[in-house]
Amino acid sequence: MLAGELGATNGDVSSPSMVNIEEQEDEERVFLKVAEAGQKVLKLYRQLHRVHLVNYTFLATHHLFMAGKQ
Repeated sequence: MLAGELGATNGDVSSPSMVNIEEQEDEERVFLKVAEAGQKVLKLYRQLHRVHLVNYTFLATHHLFMAGKQ
């Protein structure tokens, strides 16, 4: 087995439990960003729909989008 196959050879070794916690925190940040982006899209669409700049409901637009993906 080569030394490079074992991972870091400079003495910096992370605890497996710390790596898992960091990965979970990164994953949670990603989900939070996606949720915040979705929330902003819905709020903007709602504003456009209220002032009649968009003639379709969000659900109708979603259905059109999904139909186009197939």
